[in-house]
Amino acid sequence: MITQRSSTPAASSDPTWRQRLTLLLAAAIAVGLALAGPIALPDGYHDFADRRRLLGIPHAADVLSNLPFLLAGLIGLARLPRHGRARNAWRVFFACIALTSIGSAYYHWAPDDLGLAFDRVPIAAACAALICAFVGERIDARAGRVAVLAVALVAATLTVPYAYWSPHWFGPGGDLRPYLLLQIWPLLMIPLLIFVYPRADERTLGNATWLAPLLLYLLAKGFEVADQPVLAATGVISGHTVKHLLAAAAALVFALGMPRASLRRSSKA
Repeated sequence: MITQRSSTPAASSDPTWRQRLTLLLAAAIAVGLALAGPIALPDGYHDFADRRRLLGIPHAADVLSNLPFLLAGLIGLARLPRHGRARNAWRVFFACIALTSIGSAYYHWAPDDLGLAFDRVPIAAACAALICAFVGERIDARAGRVAVLAVALVAATLTVPYAYWSPHWFGPGGDLRPYLLLQIWPLLMIPLLIFVYPRADERTLGNATWLAPLLLYLLAKGFEVADQPVLAATGVISGHTVKHLLAAAAALVFALGMPRASLRRSSKA
């Protein structure tokens, strides 16, 4: 028989300084991004450094380097525990990681604005699911409920058409702020909040398993910016291709970190 905790680390019906800190931090990041003004897609964004073909595949390295996302997503779904505070959120996260391999490969085959929108939909949804997974594990298990996830996914998905259509409102490049907020929130909030909210039980991820993927993703973003210099330095691989590999590795850390063994012990108790 599985026994569940009767309360969350911080019950929403009993606000604490932890919850106030969480809300303040989330609001501060959102307000700061809003005050920054519209953030446009950089000029020449679709001009990736590595344009080499392989077996008839254009931009082959950037296309094929999306396969690890499919692998990480499938491994995550296969290792997902049968029970858990945020199981629904993790299921959505790994499914979106697998779908990222398709969207990103489609975009890099012939990079353009429409392809970029298809690329970013599963990424935005994965970010929303990751936020729900963290909140569900550390703050309030209700964040993993289907209704909460549905609202989060709809809101996240809407950031992509907003970015796609925003050039009509803000001029060339449009406005990426809502989409960027989805990525900035976990990168800035989780490293702080994992030390504010203790791990609920052995069926949730430990601090190291949360931090390592975030560090890998930050490193991936750095290589993304250095797309051309990395290719010039190595002559073999571009920064954007490395970015794909590191981001997929980050998802794989989450997948391999699913605490299946401890769950089985708890189930037999």
